[in-house]
Amino acid sequence: MYIVLIDRKKDSPVLEQWLRERCEGDDELVVLDRDVVAAQLLRSDSPPDLVVRNGVEAFDTSYLLSVAAESAGDLPPVVILCDAAGEQKVRDLGEPAFRTVRYPVSRERFHKALDLLLTTDDGEVGLSFGPESPRPELHFGYLVGESTPMLRLYRMLERVARTNTTCLITGESGTGKENAASTIHSLSPRTDQANVPVNCGAIPSELVESHFFGHKRGAFTGAVSDRDGVFVAADRGTLFLDEVGELELAMQVKLLRVLQTGDVQPVGSSKTQKTDVRIVAATNRDLDQEMADGNFREDLFYRLAVIPIRMPPLRERSDDIPLLVRHFADVFNARTDFPVRGISRTGMDGLCAYEWPGNVRELRAVLERMIVLAEEEVLGVDDLPAKVRAAVGLESDEPIDPWASPALPEGGLKLAEAVDHYETNLILQALDRTGWNRSQAANLLYMNRTTLVEKLKKKGLSAPSHDSGRSSRTTSGQASDESADEGEGDAAGGGPDGSLAHAAGR
Repeated sequence: MYIVLIDRKKDSPVLEQWLRERCEGDDELVVLDRDVVAAQLLRSDSPPDLVVRNGVEAFDTSYLLSVAAESAGDLPPVVILCDAAGEQKVRDLGEPAFRTVRYPVSRERFHKALDLLLTTDDGEVGLSFGPESPRPELHFGYLVGESTPMLRLYRMLERVARTNTTCLITGESGTGKENAASTIHSLSPRTDQANVPVNCGAIPSELVESHFFGHKRGAFTGAVSDRDGVFVAADRGTLFLDEVGELELAMQVKLLRVLQTGDVQPVGSSKTQKTDVRIVAATNRDLDQEMADGNFREDLFYRLAVIPIRMPPLRERSDDIPLLVRHFADVFNARTDFPVRGISRTGMDGLCAYEWPGNVRELRAVLERMIVLAEEEVLGVDDLPAKVRAAVGLESDEPIDPWASPALPEGGLKLAEAVDHYETNLILQALDRTGWNRSQAANLLYMNRTTLVEKLKKKGLSAPSHDSGRSSRTTSGQASDESADEGEGDAAGGGPDGSLAHAAGR
């Protein structure tokens, strides 16, 4: 293979090292600091098989553009490493040979991106969904996965399940916190009793106390009869408090007292009732930060987080993606009149290379869409959503229709959750496209910047951390720092962990 690296600032030895790792035998790597020389090589009788350009600096006047204009679409892949703004600039050119890989870039992700760019989808089945292929099982309770992070999680859940100790499950949205809570209940001595899930963020504030502790007839307008709360419903069983970080401070005080004494006092009653409930709580917020901001009580936190359990994001266990794909394929194939029998090797590679900011929930939604809309028996690259193809460097011919009608699953869905997921997805796309510049993202979404900031706080979204080799979103419960609105340059350098990280604001 003949590879050309264009590094205008000569400041990326990490990138050169990664490319040399791909060279074998007679393969050749040429490192240049000028586009004009690369353009001459592309015009020669023996053009390179791959061109990699570090950054989009001065790309508007690059000689590579003139070569593309002359080539009539017949160019080898030209990969450009850039930030979100640079990615949009390259995409606007509409040149199929120009592909992008987003900063920050780890060695593994870089090599995966190149593998996808240099491999055509020949339709060869990479993962079969047919009855002849082995079916994945729920590897532990309600969870699927055999990666190292999941095996560590299983050991923790198994130990926790044998006790009545309160635990707090943390992790990004879509990582399976409720499935982990259900697994704890199913493995516990309380498995034959009720497992009652409660979404603390979905209950109107004026009804939270009644929902938790019950009420007596006439206690308030609309209380036409006595009603037990979820603590009584979960007596001798498990109560799962999802999104516990959404509770207001006044309710946190009352919840703390019940956790300490086990006594529940219905609204409008002077008597208490003893309950025996095992509490499992979950949140995608950073409760340490919430306590520092005065939004969450420390005494309640320590009562809930006797045993903290962290759910790993999907990008930390990408080895589990084929297992999850097969598991979900079985589920969705059973609901369609045209079941698919597999996914091509390149299509599967595309799913594995994507970062999955929405974690397992996003993977499930994407696979459902692919299967419902499939026109062939084997899913391929063309079946991947445009945003997935763009993110992993695959060419996307499919125009994005912002008004496309979503498909209603056979079993229905929770409208509020679907709308919230749709809104979150669009907000993340706007932020990614603008390099997490909130003012520019607000303009794309035709909303006030203050409105966007409030939505970020409510959803617990913050800017990706560039300290790791991967682009990750943390859920800190606060919007990103004001510095995220400052302009970003096109420079790149080696990160402290050997990753290629975008040098913002430097």
